[in-house]
Amino acid sequence: FLFFFLLYTDYMQNVHGKEIDLLRTTVKVPGKRPPRAITTTAPSASPKTNGLAKDRSNL
Repeated sequence: FLFFFLLYTDYMQNVHGKEIDLLRTTVKVPGKRPPRAITTTAPSASPKTNGLAKDRSNL
C-alpha cells in the first residue's frame, strides 16, 4: 500500500491519509514505453496499418 497526504501537516499528524492499493495501479514513467500486450488467441494487426486495410485503388 501507498499512503498519500495532501498536506505536509496531515503527514506529520498522520491524519487524512489516502491509502492506495498498488496491486491494481499503473504507473507511467516518463521516457519509458509501456510493455506490449501479447495476445495468443487472435493474430495481431500490423502496427503500420493500425488494424485497418488500406484500399488505394479508388484514389
